[in-house]
Amino acid sequence: MSSASDNPSTLKQSQQALQEREAMLAEVVKLSNLGYATWNEDQHCYLSVSDEYARIYGYSADEFMRLFNTHKKSLNLIHPEDRAQFLASYKAQLNRGGVRHFEYRIIRKDKQVRHIKEWVKPGKDNTGKPLTALVINQDVTDFKLAEEALKKSEELLRLYFDAGVI
Repeated sequence: MSSASDNPSTLKQSQQALQEREAMLAEVVKLSNLGYATWNEDQHCYLSVSDEYARIYGYSADEFMRLFNTHKKSLNLIHPEDRAQFLASYKAQLNRGGVRHFEYRIIRKDKQVRHIKEWVKPGKDNTGKPLTALVINQDVTDFKLAEEALKKSEELLRLYFDAGVI
């Protein structure tokens, strides 16, 4: 009995379909401002980061891994006003299990301040010991700016309404 891998035509079609899906996924990641990384839960360091993950911070993946590969070094990316809250949330969620969620601001290489949503899904071995985690970051700055503009608009409208202008 022959398998699909024995048929060069079927194998080529499968490889092409896989490449198309990978290209589509890469486009989805880019359009949604998502980046992903792998994190060593035991040693508290990055194992790898995607190009998009590093781009969110304004770096190439190689630069990011060289400069910010450990937890201590990566804290320097978080806005100074957000670090204490991030660390408190990080410590509180570390042993909780399940997906961890954080929101904070970063300062990019070009000094832009960006808003980040982060999800961390830890993986454990069969004894329950943390191994590696999947880290997903999303740059949500545009959403935050739109939300702030809407709040200001609502406040202004409320002032006009309360003053009897409307």
